[in-house]
Amino acid sequence: MARCMLKAKSMPKEFWVEVVSCAVYLSNHSNTRNVKGQTRQEAWSEVKPKVNHLRVFGSIAYAHVLNQGRSKLDDRSVKHVFIGYDANSKDYKLYNPNNGKMIVSRDVEFDEEEAWNWEKEEVTYDFLPYFEEGDQEVVVPNEFTTPPPSPTPSIHEASSSEGSSMILQLLMKLWRTKGGDKP
Repeated sequence: MARCMLKAKSMPKEFWVEVVSCAVYLSNHSNTRNVKGQTRQEAWSEVKPKVNHLRVFGSIAYAHVLNQGRSKLDDRSVKHVFIGYDANSKDYKLYNPNNGKMIVSRDVEFDEEEAWNWEKEEVTYDFLPYFEEGDQEVVVPNEFTTPPPSPTPSIHEASSSEGSSMILQLLMKLWRTKGGDKP
């Protein structure tokens, strides 16, 4: 049963532990020849098990991302592969092939017809620019352009009183262009 479950969705052999665990879970929830008309779980606990939560192994599952874990524009769900049932709760075990992590979640939407393509690695893009043929690139002018160099006073001008006032004016002009206030 476990080999068939792996082959049906073309999953790698690394999931053998999860597929065997899922196969045991399913066999406990299905009828058997040993106890006629009852499942193993029903024979043990005398309570008929519910089967409305059973899902196709290896199918695509979209796990809901909580509001605290995402920003306003982030995705509300993350694509995973369903790999079984949690033994301690009513949650599903999901595997994310993009980052190699396994999570347990109850807030899941299933697409049981789809399967992960294990042959090629799926590429996800954070942003895809869309350009049409008529679009042209817009060049934004740089706001921080440097002003053309002003003439510097000569040594003779700097020694006179006019030169010192000219230097002071140049320094004040430079100070204002850099965004400072008067000292």
